[in-house]
Amino acid sequence: MNLRRRTPKELILMAQEAQRVLLYVLEYFGPDPFESVWKNFKPMYFGQFKDRRINRPALELENDDDDDDEPYECSLTEFDDLWDLAAYCFGYVEPRHRNNKQQDQQSLKQPAGHMRRRMVLNVIITVLEADLRDRRGSNSALEKCEFLNTLRKDSTGNRSQFDRYLDIIFCAFGCHSSEDGEPTRLKDAEAAEFAGRLLNMMGVLSYCDNLVTTSALVEQTYRRFLKLDVESCANLIQIIESTTFLSALCDLYLSDSDCSCVPEEYMKLRKGRHTTFLVEKLLHFNIKTRPVKLESLEDIYRHVMIVLWRYMLYFNERSLRYDVSRTKQDGSRTFHSRTISTVTDDQKIEVIVSGPDAIAQWRKHVDSMIKEVGGDSLSGENDRKLKKQIKWSIQLLQLYM
Repeated sequence: MNLRRRTPKELILMAQEAQRVLLYVLEYFGPDPFESVWKNFKPMYFGQFKDRRINRPALELENDDDDDDEPYECSLTEFDDLWDLAAYCFGYVEPRHRNNKQQDQQSLKQPAGHMRRRMVLNVIITVLEADLRDRRGSNSALEKCEFLNTLRKDSTGNRSQFDRYLDIIFCAFGCHSSEDGEPTRLKDAEAAEFAGRLLNMMGVLSYCDNLVTTSALVEQTYRRFLKLDVESCANLIQIIESTTFLSALCDLYLSDSDCSCVPEEYMKLRKGRHTTFLVEKLLHFNIKTRPVKLESLEDIYRHVMIVLWRYMLYFNERSLRYDVSRTKQDGSRTFHSRTISTVTDDQKIEVIVSGPDAIAQWRKHVDSMIKEVGGDSLSGENDRKLKKQIKWSIQLLQLYM
C-alpha cells in the first residue's frame, strides 16, 4: 500500500481503524497473538533478519523517486525498546542524544507520524496490562510477563535501577530529567495518562514477590515527585492506582517536611522503621508538619493535599478482599468474600474518636501558615482560588472522617 499519497486525515482514520481491530483482537483472544510484536523492535528485528536484509539499516534509507518504496519496513524497528518509543511519544530526549543533533525517525517524518506512534504505544501498553492481569494469580507466571522483560537487571541480578524509565515517565508530567531544578508544569494530558499506566505496572510488580525492588522504586520515584508543581503532583497522585505505593510516597514527603511544630515525643516517628502505618503518626505527626519551603499559598496547598491523601489512604492500603471457593458434597460450589486487614478494631476506633479533634487542630495549624505568608491580605484571582482549594481540602477530610 502506497502511504505517501494519503492525506494526514486519511492516515489517521486508517490508523484509528487498525487500532480498533487490534483492541478487538486483544479483547477476544487475549495477549498471546501479540507475542511477535516484541521481535519488531530494532535490536531483535535486525538480529533476527540480518541475514536477509541489506547492509544499511532500513531506518537509514533515503526516499527516492520510486513511490512504491517505503522508507521503513516496520516503524517499531526504529526504536530500541518500549521505553525508546515512549520517550519519543513524550518528547523526552535521552542523555546519550542531548549533545548530538539527532535525526528524526523516518516514520515520524511521515504525515501524522507522531499521532500514529501514540496509537501504537496505546495498543502496546494495553497489551502489556492485559498480559500482567492474566498472570497476577501466580508469582512464577509474573516473572515471565512481557513488561518485566522491558526492565533491565542490575549487576546483582535485581531490578533496582529505574532512572531511565522514571525520567521518561516524569517527562510527561513536566519534569524533563532527574537533574532538573525548578518544577515545570504538566504539558500533555494524554502522555501523562500513558506514563501513569507504565508507572502503575511497575508498582504492581514491586509488590508481587519483589520482582521489582520496592524500596528502590519508591525512593527513585519520590526524588522526581518532589520536582513536580502542584498541578502535576495532583495529577500523578490521582493516576497512581496502588494505594500502598502512593502512601509510601506521601509518607516520605511528610517525613522530610519541616517538623519544627511536631511535639518532641512524636519525633521518633519521623524516620523510624515500620512507622508509616501507625495511627500515632497519622494523628500527631503528619498534621503538625510544614512545607520545607513556605513562601506562598501554593506551597501550603501542596502540603495540605498530601496530608489529605495520606489520611484518606490509611484504611484502603491495609486491606485485602478475596473470594473463597468451597465445593460441597453434591458437587456444587459456593463463594464467600473474605477480607484481611492489619488495621485493628482498636486502631479504627482511635481514628474515629480522635480524628475530629486532630483535624480541628490541623485547621488552626494551616490557618497559621496562611497568615505567615500573608494569605489573608492576598486578593489575586489565583490566591483566592488556592485559599478555596485549601479550605475544601480540610472540609473534605472532615466529611471523610
